[in-house]
This record gives sequence, structure tokens and C-alpha cells, in this order.
Amino acid sequence: ENTNLIILFPQDAKNISHIHADHCTDIDIKEFKQFLQSVWNEKRYNFVTIDLTSSKFNGKYRKNFDTFYFPST
Repeated sequence: ENTNLIILFPQDAKNISHIHADHCTDIDIKEFKQFLQSVWNEKRYNFVTIDLTSSKFNGKYRKNFDTFYFPST
């Protein structure tokens, strides 16, 4: 509860669901999972960054630290 950035490497479905429910309800779960998989499947050491201080259209979701993802929902 006292964090600004969440860094995600590949997770199981249960953890993904918990992270979505706790921090990412502004994006559809299906789109969230697709985004995660696209990042993790691209390169071995890619990760997803969730910036809890930003809105979804202002850099909340990122591939690594520098590539923003803007949800369609």
C-alpha cells in the first residue's frame, strides 16, 4: 500500500488477477493480460511498470521504464 511503482516480471494467473483488482481497475482485465503477455513475450528480461502516481493516459502502464502503453478502454 505504500508504493509508487510496481515492476512485474512474468506472474501466474492468480497474481495477475490480484494485481489487476488492487491497482488496475481502470483497464479491462483482458486487455491488461494481453499487454502483460506482449511485453513478457517480446524479450526475456522485459518487464511491466505500473506507475501508481500517474493516470492511465499519462504513463501509468509501461513496457520497461520508457515505453508507455495507453489502454483503449
